[in-house]
Amino acid sequence: MKKKPSHNIFAQIRNPASVKILIFVNQQVSIKDYTFMSACSNLVRLDLSQNAVSALPKEFSFGRLERLRVLLLHDNQFVRLSDIRMVTEVAK
Repeated sequence: MKKKPSHNIFAQIRNPASVKILIFVNQQVSIKDYTFMSACSNLVRLDLSQNAVSALPKEFSFGRLERLRVLLLHDNQFVRLSDIRMVTEVAK
């Protein structure tokens, strides 16, 4: 059974900067989700596990999420190591 895309809940969140934890486990993450995540400037924990993600959109930058401390990407479909390097470069 397929899950509905998670972005339907975004209309209820009036202040994305107040969001500190986002859990998108098995939610068919879309570009709208990444756009919303970018607006969550105080995000501390982000769980994108079990989404069949094979690459992150070029438009999305973890660099905007300066407070991010926990990023969960397990059980996805990353094919190239460079897709993961983009994420780890932010931590330096």
